[in-house]
Amino acid sequence: MLRIVLSRLPLEHSLEAQFFERVADARHAVTSQRVDVVLADFHLPDGTGVEVVGHAQRVAPQSRRIMLTGTPSEANAAVTERARPHEIWDKRIGSDELGARLGDVLAATLRSRAA
Repeated sequence: MLRIVLSRLPLEHSLEAQFFERVADARHAVTSQRVDVVLADFHLPDGTGVEVVGHAQRVAPQSRRIMLTGTPSEANAAVTERARPHEIWDKRIGSDELGARLGDVLAATLRSRAA
């Protein structure tokens, strides 16, 4: 569901979406490209999205950083907060809600680019 929602929105907003399943690949992209929004899942095959969001905070502080988690807990929240995301979203939200939230983030990104 996430890939479908995410792949539709950037096209509507004239932004490019890239998908990474591994921490190393995502970290490399954040380091080597202009990144406006980082949307990272908590669990990745080789680590956590917290690593990606924390890296983005350090090398692309202008980026909007959002963590997705399917298992909200105090322990996950404490680990996630150290990476300083702007928002933490429960990935069990429906596709309409996810699309609306992401649409708002992307619209704000375009406004900041135009300013």
